[in-house]
Amino acid sequence: AGRLPAPGSIAGLTATAPGDVQLAPSGMGAISLALRLAQGAYQREQGRDGEKPPAQAVVFGFPYIDTLKLCERPELSPGGSTFYRFGNEADLDALEDLLARAADPADETPPVCALFTEFPSNPLLRSPDLHRLKQLLAPHGIPLIVDDTIANFANVNLLTGDGDEYAGADMLVSSLTKLFSGRGDAMGGSLVLNPRSQLYDRLRFEADVDRVNNMRLEAGPWDGLYGEDAAALYLNSRDFEERSHRINENTMALVEHVEETGHLRELWYPAMSIIDGAVSRGLDPLYAPYVKEGGGAGSLFSVVFDEDKVCPETFYDNLHYSKGPSLGTNFTLCSPYTILAHYTELDWAEECGVKPNLVRVSVGLEDVDFLKEAWTKALDAGRK
Repeated sequence: AGRLPAPGSIAGLTATAPGDVQLAPSGMGAISLALRLAQGAYQREQGRDGEKPPAQAVVFGFPYIDTLKLCERPELSPGGSTFYRFGNEADLDALEDLLARAADPADETPPVCALFTEFPSNPLLRSPDLHRLKQLLAPHGIPLIVDDTIANFANVNLLTGDGDEYAGADMLVSSLTKLFSGRGDAMGGSLVLNPRSQLYDRLRFEADVDRVNNMRLEAGPWDGLYGEDAAALYLNSRDFEERSHRINENTMALVEHVEETGHLRELWYPAMSIIDGAVSRGLDPLYAPYVKEGGGAGSLFSVVFDEDKVCPETFYDNLHYSKGPSLGTNFTLCSPYTILAHYTELDWAEECGVKPNLVRVSVGLEDVDFLKEAWTKALDAGRK
C-alpha cells in the first residue's frame, strides 16, 4: 500500500518498504493521519493500562499555521495542545519539564500522545534538535512526527540521520503537492512509518486499523489519493531528484546574491543566515547531519529588509517573480508570508519571531542570472 511506481518512489527515497508509506489527499491530510495514528496508539495502550485522561499533542517550533490549528482541534487532540514557539534550547528544557509532569499520576498535566515539528520550519527555516527531542520522547513512548516538506526527502534522511539510537523520526509527513510534484496541478501527502522505530509495530497496527475504519479496504499503489491527482503526481515526480538538485544550486546562488546586495535585517536559510546583523555561512549544525550525499538546503528562504534603507512594499511590487502563497513549484514564487498567513494575528506572530514585513521566496528552475537581475532591479526600486 502506498507505493509510488519507480522512479518516483517514496519508499526508495526513504529506504523503507512500500507498505510503510501511507498516502493522503494533501499534506495536511498526512498530518491529520499521523495525529490519528498517535492518538489511536495512545488510546489502545490506555485500554491495557486502565483509564487515562485524554492526551495532548505538542507542536515544537513555529510551524505553518494550519499544523498548529489542526493540533488544537478537540476531535483530533482531546487533551489540547502545547506550543513551543521558538524550538530552541530553552523550549527543550521546558518540554522536558512538561513530559515529567505529564508522566506524574499526581499531576493534572494531560499526557502527550505525539510531538510535531518541521525540518526546517516555515518561514524561518530553523532546524530543531532532533537528537535531543528523541532523547526526551523515547523514554515516554511518544512518537516524534517530523514534517520534512521544505527540506524534502531528496535532500535529507530524517529516518536514520547520523545512525545513533536517537536519530530519526518515528513518522515522517510530507506535502507531495510541493516540489515532489513541482507543477502545482495536483495535491497529495505522504506519511512514512520508520521501520527502525521502537514504536513501529504499534503505529503500523494503527495504520492498518485506520485504513479499515476509513473504508480503504482494497489498498492499491495509489490508495489515499484522488485518481487524477495520483496520475499527475506520478508523471510529475519522475524527475523529482534532478529538479531538487538543480533548485538547490539555484537557491544557494540566489541567497549569496541576496546577501551581497544587502540592506537586510534578517536572512533565513539552512546554509546561510543573518540575525541581528551577524552573517553565518555554512549549513546549520542541526541540519547538516541529516543531509544525504548530493543533497542540499532546499528551495526556500526568507528575508526581512532594513526599512530605513528599503521599502519592502515597493520592493515586492517591483519583483518580477510569480507571486503566490505556495512553495516548492518549478517556477519561483514570492509572497509577503506573514501578511498572508497571519493577517489577523500580526502581533502574535512577531512575538514568535516572525516579522510582519517578512518576504518569503521559493526558488524554481529559472536561469539564475534572471533571478539575480530581477532581485537587484526590485531592490533598486525599493531603495529610500
